[in-house]
Amino acid sequence: MRASTVLIAWTPAECAHTANCPALRRTAGSVAVIPWPDDERRASAYARVTGACDEAWRMASPEALATSVFVVFNAMVLRDGVNPLTAHANLLDLDEYRDNLPADLRLQRAAPVRTATVFDWRPGTAF
Repeated sequence: MRASTVLIAWTPAECAHTANCPALRRTAGSVAVIPWPDDERRASAYARVTGACDEAWRMASPEALATSVFVVFNAMVLRDGVNPLTAHANLLDLDEYRDNLPADLRLQRAAPVRTATVFDWRPGTAF
């Protein structure tokens, strides 16, 4: 599916451990690609949402949209502690993500990490 037609939603992994976001514990560390418009309000279960809800995102050039998808991937992994495999598996649904990966990574959809997985990696530590 095209990134211009979806929301990318995620919740930082730290929400599983902190008292200040108890409503988000269920989605902590998880990622969802949700068709826009989100009539079922699925995105409301996540702390962060970007994508087709923003007119600039919908109107972006294909190149800018592909770049934006990779920026979002990095933000969710590096800033918000989402397991890279969880982010990768979910973003494979997006043409702009999948089409810009090396061929051997386009098929790596690991089913076990498609559910909420808290990945407790912090900068400076090894995988």
